[in-house]
Amino acid sequence: MNGVAMLVRRKDGTVLADTDAAVNKRDLRDAVIRGLFLRVVDFSDSDLRRSDFSNAHLYGTYLYRANCAECSFKGALLQGVVLDEAIFSGADFEGAQLIPDAMGTPCTLFGADLKNANLATAILTGCKYDSTTSFPVGFSPENHGMVRKD
Repeated sequence: MNGVAMLVRRKDGTVLADTDAAVNKRDLRDAVIRGLFLRVVDFSDSDLRRSDFSNAHLYGTYLYRANCAECSFKGALLQGVVLDEAIFSGADFEGAQLIPDAMGTPCTLFGADLKNANLATAILTGCKYDSTTSFPVGFSPENHGMVRKD
């Protein structure tokens, strides 16, 4: 999967998963992923509520339809990450960078729920979204360099 086995733990130390095992469709609430480098890990359809991704580097990772409500992505680097149809209600992207990977593949947010997310200082240049993507009131995706693709 990513070539390096890492244990994903809850804040209380409970082991939730090994990243070399399948981590999609899992209950990973309150996971501590802070500062980890994860390459092509599939968290699709997982419950990641309140997880800490701060200062993590996610490369080519899938968060498709994941529940990321109240997650912290502070200072995280997301490159070419698929965030389609994911829930980010109350998520904090302060200082996060959602940018293309080395091959130019952008992050995608098609159908993502970002209504109550903190995107104020996030770098979103080149991220793709569509008409089903929801944003916080007053947020302008174009002003943040995002590209609409319907």
